[in-house]
Amino acid sequence: MTPSMPVRVLSPLFHSAVAELPVSSHLSDEVRGSVVGLDGAPGWIPRVLEAAARGAVAAVVAHPASTPVEDLRDLRERVGIPVVVDRPRVRPDLVAAAEAAIAAGRPAHLISVDGIAPTPRAATALRAVAGWMRVAGGGAPRLLAQDAGIALLESPAGIPITAGVILAAAGPVRVRVRVIGPERTTILATSLGVEVSRESEHGQTILPALHESTTRVALRRAIDAVRTGATPSDLDDLVADAELAQELSRIIDVTDPGDRRYGVA
Repeated sequence: MTPSMPVRVLSPLFHSAVAELPVSSHLSDEVRGSVVGLDGAPGWIPRVLEAAARGAVAAVVAHPASTPVEDLRDLRERVGIPVVVDRPRVRPDLVAAAEAAIAAGRPAHLISVDGIAPTPRAATALRAVAGWMRVAGGGAPRLLAQDAGIALLESPAGIPITAGVILAAAGPVRVRVRVIGPERTTILATSLGVEVSRESEHGQTILPALHESTTRVALRRAIDAVRTGATPSDLDDLVADAELAQELSRIIDVTDPGDRRYGVA
């Protein structure tokens, strides 16, 4: 029987996740030799590096705050342990389901991504938009041109990508993705979860909702990474999304208040 993995919880978000994984994990008071669960409040990168320096075998970061791309690159180079990032609007289990649905509906002719967020959370929305463009397009998209708030992007396979971001006075962060081809795949990501549906000549199919919490998914993936020696792609994906979001932030005035639509085509 595989031994249970010690987990040092530094955020209350992970108490339930450990309790729900009683066979594969247990609480520990020690950082050394443990998977460490941290919240993603500002300053989370130094806390991850500190955990690694104190002997943690992996780190899980819940709901990471936006940080400069340079700091993310530095973390990726220095950390030396698996890092799993819990991004509820780009949760990996539904990313896999979405990728399968998109593949079934290919060849895609157009990818459309729309985001909406209150101005203080614009950076969060931009990174979620960037993440879903990467997923839907099969890799990080390329920004081809921009002019007066308009940009043209292209997937690695040459599929055109259009996107828009609405900065609202208030409200939640939402991202909607539409992959248009012989069939249409629609992805709606909110704070309540991610919904994936497919439309074809035979009607609409909505993929089953996943009820496992994102923190439990993240903890389970970190434990698997330690046991298998695999390196999660979370930091690579986050860096790629942050780089694209940084490019988009130069096009979209994220400080503008009120309800105004910005095209990113």
